[in-house]
Amino acid sequence: MAGYTRQDTANNIANGNVIDADDFDAEYNAVENAFNASTGHKHDGSAGEGAPIEKVGPSQELVVSSTNVNPKTSNTLDLGTNLLQYKDGYFDGTVYQDSAIVGVNAYMTLSDNEIDVSTGGLTLDAAGDITLDADGGDILLKDAGTTFGTFTNTGNNLVVKSGSTTAITLSGADAALAGTLAVTGATTLNGAVTVSGSNNVTVNAGDVTLSSGNLIVGGTITSTGAIAANGGVNGNLTGNVTGTVSSISNHDTGDLSEGSNLYHTTARARAAISATGSLSYNSTTGVMSFTQGNTDTIAEGSSNLYHTTARARGAISVTDAGGDGSLSYNSTSGVITYTGPSAAQVRAHFSAGAGIGISNGSISHSDTSSQTSVNGSGRTYIQDITLDTYGHVTGLSTATETVVNTNTTYSAGGGLSLSGTTFSHTDTSSQGSVNNSNGTVIQDITLDGYGHITGLSSVNLDGRYFTEGESNSRFAYKAGSGSQNFSANNLYATAFFYSSDERLKENILPVTDSLDVIGQLQGVSFDWSETGNHDIGVIAQEVAAIIPEAVVAKDDGFLSVNATPIIAHLIEAVKELKAEVDRLNDKP
Repeated sequence: MAGYTRQDTANNIANGNVIDADDFDAEYNAVENAFNASTGHKHDGSAGEGAPIEKVGPSQELVVSSTNVNPKTSNTLDLGTNLLQYKDGYFDGTVYQDSAIVGVNAYMTLSDNEIDVSTGGLTLDAAGDITLDADGGDILLKDAGTTFGTFTNTGNNLVVKSGSTTAITLSGADAALAGTLAVTGATTLNGAVTVSGSNNVTVNAGDVTLSSGNLIVGGTITSTGAIAANGGVNGNLTGNVTGTVSSISNHDTGDLSEGSNLYHTTARARAAISATGSLSYNSTTGVMSFTQGNTDTIAEGSSNLYHTTARARGAISVTDAGGDGSLSYNSTSGVITYTGPSAAQVRAHFSAGAGIGISNGSISHSDTSSQTSVNGSGRTYIQDITLDTYGHVTGLSTATETVVNTNTTYSAGGGLSLSGTTFSHTDTSSQGSVNNSNGTVIQDITLDGYGHITGLSSVNLDGRYFTEGESNSRFAYKAGSGSQNFSANNLYATAFFYSSDERLKENILPVTDSLDVIGQLQGVSFDWSETGNHDIGVIAQEVAAIIPEAVVAKDDGFLSVNATPIIAHLIEAVKELKAEVDRLNDKP
């Protein structure tokens, strides 16, 4: 490298040696000065040069080998800072650390969906709440990979499983046990206890005390000790019973006399029921019937009237606000009629400008010239042509060649021939006569060296437009359903407006992924091939691959770019960036 002189003459910088900071700094400064030299290629960040070369590394010394990068002394070197952070890190192997703070807000991302602790236990200690959110509905408890318990969300009820067997189902404040409830010690129940089916409640020691409520047992209560029921016991009891018994084991209501509380019978139940209105009731069969009514059985009120065609048609009216056409309504037939504008109304919106006449809806080109055709003969020729502001011929003047006969000797000059005493004009032009009409005028006249007309071209100014063939790449007009096409290096205007009314559009949907779309576009600087002018923009072929709606091909095959679709993506991209900035700033 020109301008570089090695500073490490002692060869301390060598494989296997310990490289001190002062050994490396002197060498690096010499390299940096060589790159930043005034001659040759520089890396100083200036235009046309490379990016500046900056020193990399901490002030502490490093020991670099073929397999390791170590600090010279233990626990003296930080990797990044709170303000200067690395973006991504990739390690193939084991990462050892005394502690880790993951994320600014204590988030942790696990690539393999698992936290493994090789030795000891794992403690989750939070100053606030600890939330376990399982979108699959199951929280599994495992030992060495084997599931021994599960918390399951079933219809927003908590189901606790032992292994794969359901043990407890919690629904609100209610708990349902699928198996046996074994209680050691005293159990106090402040509400009702219901044991249904063939399940038993077994109390091996201690008492079951209800301070309030009822103990309802659907099965059998077997006790080797005393059962005290101050409120009474309903059901079957085996063993010794003391106190008042309202129901005796192995007896039914057939064994008891009927008191004021009468026994239930089907006939008594049916007789206690009656029906009125649209309901009918048979006390013998117990069948209740409903007779479906309709609007014919209901009298019409004063406010909610029944629908009729005449009432519906009479509730509608039409107002003709004026203007072109007319709008009318027939309340008898319910027909709304719109009559379009008349020919006179349409014609009233048109007016004639300069050079244009309107008569009974007919638009015509005004005849601004009273000049008739002039056909010269012999030595008579057109001398002067008078045009109006529209290029129409309004006047022609002629002149006649004067022949003077003298005894002078004549000779023919350029463009003339002499035969005897007769001079003839040499025909140097193949141009025929041009007879234009209406708005067609002579545009170009080509002369030879003698001033003879060798070419004439005409143009029709009736529409005040150049046709595509006449434009010569200056202005092009395509009639019919086509659009107007312009071709120019530069167009200047105060403003350009694009059709964007919602009424002109269908299938309106928001654009998505705009930030990714804009990120794929590339701004470039370039020179125009035709003019050599320097410019900044985009490449249509690149835009077409990303936003095809923004690119259109002209008749000549060249591509043009419409900025509106790009602007739409820019708007949504800015909104995406704003949302991300708000999120980072903890804005709602």
